[in-house]
Amino acid sequence: MSNNKGFTLVEVLVVVTIISILASILWIIIDMKSQINNAKAVKIANDFKSIERAFWLTAQEGLKEYGLYPSENEFGYGPDPSISTLVNNSGLKYIPANFQPPIGDGIYKYDNDNNAYPFLNNCSGQNNSGGVNLIIKNITTIDQDVVYKLDNIFDNGDGLKCGYIRVYNDNILKFNLDVNQG
Repeated sequence: MSNNKGFTLVEVLVVVTIISILASILWIIIDMKSQINNAKAVKIANDFKSIERAFWLTAQEGLKEYGLYPSENEFGYGPDPSISTLVNNSGLKYIPANFQPPIGDGIYKYDNDNNAYPFLNNCSGQNNSGGVNLIIKNITTIDQDVVYKLDNIFDNGDGLKCGYIRVYNDNILKFNLDVNQG
């Protein structure tokens, strides 16, 4: 009797096939996560633009004494009021109050006093201003892929300190409504 301890060709082919199947499943899962993050980034980008348009349309109606981007005090709902608060109290029209970002604390907030992002540096041109911002607070490390995809959508991947999309203290995502205002 021979005491052959090697693998047969069939056994090797079975192992290779199993590894190939597992690799394919892993690839599909990774691709699905990327697709989900793309969808989240596109949703947030569309929401930001819709809110920006709503400010413009509300200002064009001339219903308010303030300009396009009123101060938080002019709204009168405290610091960084939520967009849903502004819509529900007729401070902002043309968008549904239930906009919810799929990342962070799930609330879009309005910041017009630069309290969460008072100073920018190493930015070119007008991108140094704090400006008027929409905020999503409490973003997590899991959400960073979405944040980088947003940066690519709005700022061609210029980093998260300048331009329309910025992150403060790795926890607050800000969309600058007007990079020329500050």
